Amino acid sequence: MNKNPFYHREIANLAWIIGSSSLMAKSTLLPGLKDSAWFRAQYQLHYSWLKELDSSTPPEELQHTMTREPLGKAFERHVGFWLRESPHFTLHTQNLQVSAAQTVGEFDFIFSDNERTYHLEVACKFYLSKANGTDWRQWVGPNGIDSLAEKMDALQRQLELSQHPAGKAALEKMGIDSVEPIAMIKGYFFHHYSDIHRATPPKGASPDYNSGWWVYEDELSTFISETASYLIIPKSEWLANWHQPDHERILYGARCVEECLKQIETTNSAVGLVQLIQDNGLWVELSRGFVVRRKLFQRSNQSRNS
Repeated sequence: MNKNPFYHREIANLAWIIGSSSLMAKSTLLPGLKDSAWFRAQYQLHYSWLKELDSSTPPEELQHTMTREPLGKAFERHVGFWLRESPHFTLHTQNLQVSAAQTVGEFDFIFSDNERTYHLEVACKFYLSKANGTDWRQWVGPNGIDSLAEKMDALQRQLELSQHPAGKAALEKMGIDSVEPIAMIKGYFFHHYSDIHRATPPKGASPDYNSGWWVYEDELSTFISETASYLIIPKSEWLANWHQPDHERILYGARCVEECLKQIETTNSAVGLVQLIQDNGLWVELSRGFVVRRKLFQRSNQSRNS
């Protein structure tokens, strides 16, 4: 059971962004990728700062951003808050557009610590395995689009921006001679529930990647346990582990199946679902997954046959 030590969900999300495991390990493709050990060190370094933030009302910048914005934008906003407000970093710029005759790219973040200046690219992704294999093309988003292969290719291009003449010129205008390109990829890999006992991660995944399960909507009635407790979570709650007092949204058995199918039909999109267990007066996340609409998830050629 993965407990969450923060009271405010906004701070819990921030702590998850700082300290959760990296989705991918370092590789020759992305040598600047920060691994899980780096994030564990950052969590320890910032723990007192996070607890201080959690002891009062969260800053306005973090409040409700997960519900007002697309998850990726809200994730970037939290990263920006961390780099700007951290006592250990100096944020120089965020979302800096680079143009020549046309737009060349964008620096997500330029920041520095006591040692050097960095160009940081960030991503927060949720990928589901279509074939229980290592091929990045078979790891796709819950609605059958945006593969891991596409994201890794994009990050590689983005990390090369500081070597482009226009990128170098943009940095020079800021008085920065050089930067170290680095990347952070946070999120989850989800395995079909029938593969959990023999789950195969994608090539280059971190050994401690965040993981979960997924099921098709027509498999849900056989998957859901009549004695377990569940909660449908919107995108705004996809990051930090769930830990809350008794909650009216908790679902059981057939009612959980009914509500998931209703939401899938209404939104034509996959549904995030967590299984909960009671612990010291709180409902705590035991596992998480997605209920997937078959016709959406199988839209590509690399589809599951089950």
